Amino acid sequence: MAAMVQTSATDYTDPEAPPDCPTCHTLAHRRRAARERRDLSAVSDCNVLIRKHPEHPHAPEAH
Repeated sequence: MAAMVQTSATDYTDPEAPPDCPTCHTLAHRRRAARERRDLSAVSDCNVLIRKHPEHPHAPEAH
């Protein structure tokens, strides 16, 4: 059996939703519910949407 090797320094932590953003707050709630039902694909989707939410300074710039 081959050993798994991490090839990049990926951040697997959940991004924090800014407290003043209702969109991110909703996504964080959905993420929590998805984690409870063990739907890790939905957890990942919510994390991506929070990270890319365009109204926050943590969002990557659009190219």
